[in-house]
Amino acid sequence: MTMRKYNVLHAEFRKAENQKATAKLEKLHRLLEKHDFYYMYSDSYDVYAQGKDEFLEIQELIKEIGPEGEEAYKSYDKS
Repeated sequence: MTMRKYNVLHAEFRKAENQKATAKLEKLHRLLEKHDFYYMYSDSYDVYAQGKDEFLEIQELIKEIGPEGEEAYKSYDKS
């Protein structure tokens, strides 16, 4: 493989990775916008269960995204 071809492939790979990261961050923001941060205080088990599932999904995305995801979470956290 030539260096030029390597550089082109590497640039395409970085672009694809950036698009994935951007999509994950956008998904995290959507989840955070609709998340009930007080779900754990609900008397309804259904509300609690839905909130817990959402929270776990949010935590998984934060782990995948890294520091940028943590900052996004902090900006929405109401507790």
